[in-house]
Formats: sequence, structure tokens, C-alpha cells
Amino acid sequence: MLLSFASGLNASSTERAPPAAKGSLYVGGTGAATGILKILVKAYERHHPLVKTVVYPSLGSGGGVKALVADKLTVSFSSRELKEEELQRGLIATRLFRTPLVIATHPAIEISAITSDQVANILSGEMTHWGNGALARPVLRPLKDADTQILMDMSDNLRQAMLTAHKRTGKNVAATDSDAADDLASIKGAIGVTSLILLRAENRRINILRLDGVAPTLKNLNSGKYPIGKTIYAIEKPTNSALANSFLTYLQTDEARAIIVKYGGIVGDY
Repeated sequence: MLLSFASGLNASSTERAPPAAKGSLYVGGTGAATGILKILVKAYERHHPLVKTVVYPSLGSGGGVKALVADKLTVSFSSRELKEEELQRGLIATRLFRTPLVIATHPAIEISAITSDQVANILSGEMTHWGNGALARPVLRPLKDADTQILMDMSDNLRQAMLTAHKRTGKNVAATDSDAADDLASIKGAIGVTSLILLRAENRRINILRLDGVAPTLKNLNSGKYPIGKTIYAIEKPTNSALANSFLTYLQTDEARAIIVKYGGIVGDY
């Protein structure tokens, strides 16, 4: 279920400033959006200095929805569409942006590209070391996680390799997007998936790879040349507070959209 933000402003209009908002704004959810949310709320605060904002550390998409329902968040952000039981609560998911899902390694792994077959071989254990002799150490996400599902949907080979990886003893499973990025930056030999906007917004020093010869750029994702990306949704209640509506309206402005594009998100129709 995808609906537009309810507001009196045109999505591309910033000519008429909305009334100044005030109060406490609490946002959070998927770790893929945490970094960009911190940047966006600072920009929002410049227009609304009476608003105090809090961006929670990665709660996960499901955790963010639960926090929204429990009135712990003003607006939640998710890397998946709403489930049926969440829709039955009247929650609304709106596409905010799409970002490339990237294959990345620890910065000490000095390679610039990888093939999907090589990723599968690392996951299955057929390839155990990098060219420099370092142990290849996959950073997995939970099997039901959106990033895992996106990778598995690329091919039957990757699906089987991922299932095999999750059966291996001593596997490393990062619970959140932020945990995965931490592991990729700190574990020598690490390889895993993360999102471009997370890496850019948080200024993460991780080695981003071309996949099957294609760089994970916005242009390549938008054209379909780059095969994998993830969508971030804003989740709202059917009866929003004035502050929630104010922030959701800001996310439609040219200023907010330019920020999202700068850090690695595609906005608008795609």
C-alpha cells in the first residue's frame, strides 16, 4: 500500500513556508536511514528552531513500526513494505527514496570488483581466502532481513549459497544495518551487503565494489543496469500529530530531496 504524504504543499514547492512547528520529534527505524535522518532533521530544525529532534539508533524496520504504534516515535522509517497486520492497524507506508544495495569489504581488502558467482562462492565456503591471503569472512544478515532477501532473489546460486552460509558454524550475523556496517569496517577480511546512503551519510570507510562489472551508482540503479537496491519508506499513523505532518511535509521539499540525492538516494518516481 503506497500513498502520498497528506499535505497542502506541492512536493516540489518551497515558496510558502509552513507554520513554525514546536515540540519533540522522535524518529527512527531501519539503520539504513539513521545517518540520512540525522542530516535531514538538522536541516528541518533550521526552519523550526522550536522543535527538539531525537534520532534513535538502529531499531530495525519492525522495531521502528512497534515503537511508532507504542507512541515512542513520531514517524518511523522502514526498508520494507508494511505487513498485513501492520496495515490493519491503519499504518501508512510512503516511498521516500531508493538507494543502491552494495557489496562491500573491509578497507584492507584491496579489490574493486566482484562477481555474483564469487559472492556465492564466499557464502558457500568454496572460496575461503582473498588474494592477499586474508580469510574471507562473510557478514550475514538474518535470513528474513530485506537485504538478505534482495541478494537471494538475484539468482538460485546466491539463494542456495546464502542458505548454506546460515548453516555454517561460527557464522557472523549482524542484527541491524548499523551492526553490519560496523562489522565491515572492523573485521579484517569481512564482506557483506550494506546501502550506499548509509555509507555516505555516516562517512563510513568501507570498500565498495562493482558487482558484475557495474558500479552501484544512482544512474546505474535508476536505469536498471545495477541490479540491486532497497527502498526506504516513511511510516505514519492514520491520525498524525501536527509535528509529524510538519516533518513529513518537509521531506517532500526540494531542499530535503536534494539532501537525499546528495548522499545516495533516488527520489520521486522510479
